[in-house]
Amino acid sequence: MSGGEEVILHVGYPKSASTYLQQCIFPQLGDQSNLAPESRETKMLPFLADMDPEVLRERAGACRVPGPEPGRRHIVSCEDWVELWFRGIEDLLLRAAELNGLDPTPYEPRNARIVENLARTWPGAKVLIVVREPLAWAISKYRMHYRHHQTSAPIEELLVPELEGYDGTVARFREAFGADRVRVVPFEWILEDPQRFAEAAAKLIAPGATVRAPHTPSNQGALYRREVAVMRDKAHLKQTLRPTGARATLAEKARYEAARFWVKTVHRARYALQYGNRRDRVVVPESSRKELRPVLEACSRRLSEMTDIDFAALGYGG
Repeated sequence: MSGGEEVILHVGYPKSASTYLQQCIFPQLGDQSNLAPESRETKMLPFLADMDPEVLRERAGACRVPGPEPGRRHIVSCEDWVELWFRGIEDLLLRAAELNGLDPTPYEPRNARIVENLARTWPGAKVLIVVREPLAWAISKYRMHYRHHQTSAPIEELLVPELEGYDGTVARFREAFGADRVRVVPFEWILEDPQRFAEAAAKLIAPGATVRAPHTPSNQGALYRREVAVMRDKAHLKQTLRPTGARATLAEKARYEAARFWVKTVHRARYALQYGNRRDRVVVPESSRKELRPVLEACSRRLSEMTDIDFAALGYGG
């Protein structure tokens, strides 16, 4: 950190109002380095055993956007800098990296490694962690990866075995950065009262600052089954048929564009007839909920003890 500048790390969780914070709230509170749209190689740097802190600082600096008081506060946001609860969900993250040309072998998205790397990069930073009811979070993550044709498995196959939960994540960050410098905010607050949610984040980042919380839905997934089916077909084409590199021929490019046109027209019409206005719904079977309930209840209890927030009342017991 430069002299007098305060760094705030927004480390997760994904699918927990990250886009809303990055677009609507953080710009009101300080300079922001939003790493969400950056390359996977950049976002996954903290997963490396031999990560160079200077490289991560440089990457964050390269996408820094000045806020209302340039140089006073630096918010570094990447919602993937946490362990992802379930091994199957984590595997989808690594598969997505592989599909985008990044060898996932050197990367290990474990809290112990992530926290150590971030503490070496920005010692003394504040840490914002947004959590979400675990099964609702898993469904949202699953739907995203399903839309991108990165899985076809039913969700229950991805929910075991469990990795480190919210309580373990928060405990590690508190140990590394100090309990008073780590703030946990429930995603559910934004559903009840966006202003309350925004002020809870602002209380850590810029105590006493006035923040305006617009009622703007951000980054919502497809609502209808017909839309999801088209998105999956487009993603599959991109993975299997899209020409890449300088050696791609005109014939290959034409074939890909023709296939995309076919999906956007013929497939779209077919799915509209097949699914109509059927909503896209994913349900965790009761058998899986029952199996996970003891873990979720224990996590909820420990998290409440650390934060004085009643997570059981928010449905975190499974």
